[in-house]
Amino acid sequence: MRDVARLVETGSVATEPDPADRRRRLVHPAAHPSARVAEVRATTIDDALTAALTAPDGTAPDPQLFHEVATALDTLARHLTPAAARSR
Repeated sequence: MRDVARLVETGSVATEPDPADRRRRLVHPAAHPSARVAEVRATTIDDALTAALTAPDGTAPDPQLFHEVATALDTLARHLTPAAARSR
């Protein structure tokens, strides 16, 4: 529940009592996400990688480094499945 509470605090999701079981809460995307959530949702992975890999002096990331990081993230994403998490 702590993770859901954090998502509620940031405006990502909203919760409501489950009409079938009042002890439970239903979680759904927020109808009106916060400005920060909207910003994150609008940012592409390329934008995020460029921002993360740009040097402190503003120098754009090396295209080869960008490609290597993107490839590594793609590989990681393929291996980070719910089934893989359960099997460990």
